[in-house]
Amino acid sequence: MIKYSIIIPAYNEEAGIKGYLSNLTKFFDVRFPNYEIIVIDDGSVDKTAKEIKAVKSNKIKYIKFIENQGKGKALKFGFSQSKGNIVIFIDAGGDFPPKQISNFIKAIEQDKFDIAIANKWDKKSRINYSLKRKIFSKIFRKINSILFKINISDTQAGLKALNKKRTENIISKVENNGFVFDLELLILASRNNLKIIELPVILNWKNKKGGINLKTALKMLKQTLTLRNRLIKISNN
Repeated sequence: MIKYSIIIPAYNEEAGIKGYLSNLTKFFDVRFPNYEIIVIDDGSVDKTAKEIKAVKSNKIKYIKFIENQGKGKALKFGFSQSKGNIVIFIDAGGDFPPKQISNFIKAIEQDKFDIAIANKWDKKSRINYSLKRKIFSKIFRKINSILFKINISDTQAGLKALNKKRTENIISKVENNGFVFDLELLILASRNNLKIIELPVILNWKNKKGGINLKTALKMLKQTLTLRNRLIKISNN
């Protein structure tokens, strides 16, 4: 019986995904053996597929999107294919050491919370992050606070654990397939009175692909404003 489902969206992650998957399987084999890892290859054009398949584990399920459809789309599809009671979303880059996942699983298993999310800005967090990304993240956080009045410090950190039964209805309603998937998920969860906990995290940012640029920032802003307008329309109906 599968109890834990780890969903990993991957786009052009050939540089480190093999090593990270190996570390994840070693960790879960010992600590939480009733698990599956679902890797959604979101239209990668490098050797991501080859690197994933090089990890010899029958716990890994590989799914390939022919074209890039966005992180949100990958996470939603992975969620729909998952068999575990607890679903874990985690980035493919290897920024989050596996051992800390125990804290997120524990928060859900104690049945006090429906969603556990990483908070880079917690005083107990240890992050290795570029100044540019820190500035961008805090600006995005401020914009979200103003637009949505959401009392969450870090919507975008790429580590989250969810009680599948209590969140599947919320996941099905999330429309954003891209950068703002996490934000929309947490807004809808909050509005439906789901219990969310933010946990400190260790994050060692790899900076493999250059990080945030102006084009990405503007795209996120556009998606955020689109989300706000859509939620206002829903509230007015």
